[in-house]
Amino acid sequence: MNRHAAGHPPLRAGSARADRDGADLRQVFWGDEEVLRRLYFAVRDPNWATLVPESVTPFPVEQGVGFGWHASFKLGTGEVWVRVEIKLDDESLIGSMEAIADSEVAYNRIGWCVLLPLSLAGTPVTFRIADGDVPERLSRLVAPQPLGPTGPQAALGPFSEFAWGSGDAIYRLSFTGDLFELEDQRNWTDASFKIYSTPLALPRPLKLRPGEVLRQTVTLQREARNEGAVQVEATPRVASPTTDNRTRLSALLHTASDTDLGVLVSLGIEAVRIEMHPAEPTSLERTAHRISQACRANLGYELTLWCDSNTPWSAVRSLLALHRPELVVILPADARSGATSECTGPALAKIAAQELGEVPLAGGTPFNLCELQRHDLAHLASLTCTLTPTVHATDPLSVLETTEALPDIVRTLRARAPGAALALGPFQGRERRPDDPPGLRPSIAGLPKKWLAASVEALIANGVERLCIAGVGDLVRDGAPTQYGSAVKRP
Repeated sequence: MNRHAAGHPPLRAGSARADRDGADLRQVFWGDEEVLRRLYFAVRDPNWATLVPESVTPFPVEQGVGFGWHASFKLGTGEVWVRVEIKLDDESLIGSMEAIADSEVAYNRIGWCVLLPLSLAGTPVTFRIADGDVPERLSRLVAPQPLGPTGPQAALGPFSEFAWGSGDAIYRLSFTGDLFELEDQRNWTDASFKIYSTPLALPRPLKLRPGEVLRQTVTLQREARNEGAVQVEATPRVASPTTDNRTRLSALLHTASDTDLGVLVSLGIEAVRIEMHPAEPTSLERTAHRISQACRANLGYELTLWCDSNTPWSAVRSLLALHRPELVVILPADARSGATSECTGPALAKIAAQELGEVPLAGGTPFNLCELQRHDLAHLASLTCTLTPTVHATDPLSVLETTEALPDIVRTLRARAPGAALALGPFQGRERRPDDPPGLRPSIAGLPKKWLAASVEALIANGVERLCIAGVGDLVRDGAPTQYGSAVKRP
């Protein structure tokens, strides 16, 4: 499938083809085989925000097939000028970059990122360190990204070279100017393995001083395998457990009319999820009103209870006694990614079980699979995490590609917590930020409806017990289904 952006025909050299998408390469093929999912240059500020260039000026390469561009990026009060060039021939792909600042700037990353396709999951690889080559294998299940003294740690690396075999060829990535590492982006719902520059163990933010030049090259080479070489097979794909589960679908209820809830029922949505946060004014009264709304519409309900030391357990018990919930999701009210509060711990789960008795409970994280994987999950009977397709890229094609990662996310959770039910969602248009109002789940407005339909179908096909799709307002508005509601309507 030709997926290059309009106005940018693919780069071709022999059997090699690279689909161009603006300033990036979207995919690189040799013959019919996808070798790279994406090659791109990134500038990340001290908060890890990905910056958009102030200006981009293209220029032609002097020889061969390729393209180049100059750009400027604003970093704080300073400016960084960048020169990027990409060249392709029938045996190699080379990306080179230079960056220089007009004054001292702080940043977390300036350099190349390479995305490897999920087709490489289970593939044997080698990466080169100072002491020689290290054999490894890309994980079939989603590889955790634990926290170290300076923050998240890589899955593999750091390294200066990374290689793998496929068919009759060896593909070798070589890097200069910095060391690179690999992370499993399925942790954030992305369908790729990412190789990035500058090891995460280095304290952030980094500094670029005036007159100092950052230079990096990434070279991908295709080499014929030696005849008679032993080929190590990729590990077989991990099958999803056979299940007769029927996925129960819900939508997040904040504000909606009774008419809208009636339309929600007509879409095949069977329940709503209601959030109760101690920092929300009149949270008990609002929760009681939403529960009454759900009951009038003949909808079941799930309750997300954001807990802290002031949780009114007695009042919650009284409220739940009037209308029993299908599930209560227990989350820390002070949840923060990278802290112990990012996930429902054993102590909180025990208190909730003692206070709420026989009510079915779930726990987990309001963040991504990444945060959930950092913790022991044995104390949780049901697991939850959100699904955000825009963590690393927001263009429609990248969002659509995230559906490829969903089956592996389910398989990983089944393997990590055998016997636990899954109550996933909601889908979010972006990650939650520390300054967001309590309990806010960002809308999916603006994302492709095709992505939402494919994502819901993927999770249903893989036997997820419960799925909170999105906010009621994303699915129904003014008494009629939105494009998203129509996309997920059940037969």
